[in-house]
Amino acid sequence: HVELKVMWFVAQKQAKLKVEEDNEIQQQEFYKIQKENEVKLQRQMFMYFSLYAFLILAFSLYGYFLLPTTTVIPILGIPFSVIVWGALGSLASMLYRFYKRSNVADMEQEKRWIFARPLVGILMGAIVYLLAVSGAVLVGVSDPQSINIKMEFLWLFAFVGGFSDKVFESAIERV
Repeated sequence: HVELKVMWFVAQKQAKLKVEEDNEIQQQEFYKIQKENEVKLQRQMFMYFSLYAFLILAFSLYGYFLLPTTTVIPILGIPFSVIVWGALGSLASMLYRFYKRSNVADMEQEKRWIFARPLVGILMGAIVYLLAVSGAVLVGVSDPQSINIKMEFLWLFAFVGGFSDKVFESAIERV
C-alpha cells in the first residue's frame, strides 16, 4: 500500500513537471512570436514614419518656397501652415507612442493606428485652429475679416491638437 502511494506521488510530481515544462515551452514560443512581431512592426513603422516625415517636409518646402505665408486652403479656409503643424503634431505623437510602447499586443490595431493617425492629427489640428479663431471672434478680440492673432500661436494650437487626443476632445467638449 505504501509502495502504491509512493508511485502515485512520483507520477503526480512527474505530471506536474511535464505540465510546467510544457507551459515554459509555450511561453517561450509566445515570446518568440511576440518578438518577431515587434521587429516586423518596427521595420514597418520606420518605413511609415520615414514616408510621413518626407511628405511633411515636401509639403513644408512647397509651402515655404511657392506659397505666401498667409495662403489659405480654398474650401476649408484654413492656412496651409496650420495643416503642416497639425501633421507635425501627429508625427510627434506617433514617435512618442512608438518610443513609450513596451510591447505589441495587437499588431493589426497598431497598423490601423499608423495609417489613421496622420489624418486624424491633421483634422484635429485644423479643428483646434478653427476653435481658437472662432473663440477669438466670439470674445471680440478680432473680426472674421482680420484675425489679429499671431500665427505662431495658432501653429502651436494646431501642433498640440495634432499631437494630443485629450486636448482635442477637451476643446470639442467645451464647444
